[in-house]
Amino acid sequence: RRHASVPPNDLRRYLSGPASGTGVEAMDAHVLSVTHTEPLAFKRSAYAGHACAVRTAADVRSVLQYMHSTAPWMSSAVSPCAWRLEAEEGHDDHGDLGAGEKLLGLLQRWDVRNVIIVVTRHDSKSL
Repeated sequence: RRHASVPPNDLRRYLSGPASGTGVEAMDAHVLSVTHTEPLAFKRSAYAGHACAVRTAADVRSVLQYMHSTAPWMSSAVSPCAWRLEAEEGHDDHGDLGAGEKLLGLLQRWDVRNVIIVVTRHDSKSL
């Protein structure tokens, strides 16, 4: 099993990797079915969870590109994520040290595969 941790400085390079498409318009129909939770307010911030079924690394890149280029999530203060495929897994802290690794630990403990999860945090005033 391959583990891909994406340092924040390399996120743009990872997103522009050899994906099947170059943006939201090129995503498969199953990738567009990202499920979003209602925001939960906690200590002057609002948190929301997002999940999507994925099959390939290109699907992961497409979902991350979608989340980082679509309002209101593109303005998130942080957006850690984790994903597991059949033969690859990875995480990105994206502004919240250790959060991506903790999300990946949950996916491993629950033995969940072929999914990406993202947590976004906004300052309550920005919503």
